[in-house]
Amino acid sequence: MRQDLSDSTSLDPRPRVMVVDDDGVLAGAASMLLVSLGYRVKTHTEPKAALAELESDAGSYDALLTDYAMPSLSGIELARRAAAVRPGLAIVLVTGYDRGPCEQCATIDAVLRKPYRLAELERVMSSALEQRQVGSVAE
Repeated sequence: MRQDLSDSTSLDPRPRVMVVDDDGVLAGAASMLLVSLGYRVKTHTEPKAALAELESDAGSYDALLTDYAMPSLSGIELARRAAAVRPGLAIVLVTGYDRGPCEQCATIDAVLRKPYRLAELERVMSSALEQRQVGSVAE
């Protein structure tokens, strides 16, 4: 299932975020929070479908917010593959686990612990996008 909660106009300067979580309720909640922060959001509950969309249209996304534990494709593997297709993509991994499995993963810009608050999501997403923008300017 996928859901687009925002205007997809290419002239819109707001960052575009893909949210991936196999739990539709959590994916929808994350999407609504991001929209309330001013992001354009597309939601997927199937990681493989999300990856296929990134592979076919990688340039239209600025960030990926993905759950860690998903049955068909883990968030870490999705992040690795997404980064290969779109090197400038800001990637935030969401997890309910106490110890993050990927603090050292080069493709992950930030880890967001569940449950999180709107202010945490805003801080982490802004930081991840800023890191990627600074990195792309430096390259």
